[in-house]
Amino acid sequence: CMPEALLLITLLKVGCAGLTFSCYAYRILGCKGISCVSFSVLYAMMTYVMVYALNIMWLDGVILLPVVLMCVHLLLDRGRLLPLMLSLAVLFIAQFYIAFMAGLFTAMYFLAVTFTGRISGAEFWKKAGLFALGAGIAAAAAAFLLIPTYLSLNYVYLYISSSNAGAATLSPFEIFSKMLYGSYDSITYGLPNLFCGTLCLLMAPLFFLNRRIDKRLKISAGVIVFVLFLSMTFWPLNILWHAGDEPTWFPYRFTFLWCFCLILMSALCYQNRAGIKLKHILATFGVLTLLVALLPAFGFEHVSTELVVSSVLLLLLYTLL
Repeated sequence: CMPEALLLITLLKVGCAGLTFSCYAYRILGCKGISCVSFSVLYAMMTYVMVYALNIMWLDGVILLPVVLMCVHLLLDRGRLLPLMLSLAVLFIAQFYIAFMAGLFTAMYFLAVTFTGRISGAEFWKKAGLFALGAGIAAAAAAFLLIPTYLSLNYVYLYISSSNAGAATLSPFEIFSKMLYGSYDSITYGLPNLFCGTLCLLMAPLFFLNRRIDKRLKISAGVIVFVLFLSMTFWPLNILWHAGDEPTWFPYRFTFLWCFCLILMSALCYQNRAGIKLKHILATFGVLTLLVALLPAFGFEHVSTELVVSSVLLLLLYTLL
């Protein structure tokens, strides 16, 4: 019965991830109907979830991230601190490790939203103080678990230098190759798992070309994506996301945040699809097809002919749609 029970728990958690993102997409992004369902499925079924589903505790962070971000909007729009405080406390208690990454991202998200002009400059410091207070109280509420866990893990550390390939600097083409369908390589010291749907590969660049999306929103999203990109290519930043401790196996555990950003940008672009020009769609398809066609020249083991062909066909399908 144990394998079936674990399967049931995993399925429920994957479903809950889709549910919380659908609530976020509906309330914050304004997605409705099939678009809300589609982007929720992309979030729940991203490669990060599929590869790391064996660590069912990690999925709690994936589930709770959209909830915490919705509570950030409640704080900014209505001045309600309690929902943010409670959601962060649950996040810290549920999975302290992924909660650290989600917490850092939530702070970046808070700054990004305020930069878009959602609140006035004078009001920023008040809301920032409330945000810091809520995060502090949430951490204090979880201290009964966080402090003993920290003291315990402080004496349990395993470092395997001989087989750790993660510390090598990643090239942009390595990162791009992992955003394609079927680009799995390894579950231990492999490259980051970044695939969250070929649709996002096409829509995320169009987000920055969309005339109906505010420039400040584009800048905010671009900065966060760039920071996450640097975190995958610059090893010290990668270590920072892992609370300053080099992980044993699974070297890019924060990449569900990258997938969240791509899906978020794709959903916003779809919601404002009237601002996309045909020439931008065709140009994006052409550039992506060229990049995919160039991948075999780099000799990546996880890039097969089938991967290249299927990726181009999927890009063509979404371009036509």
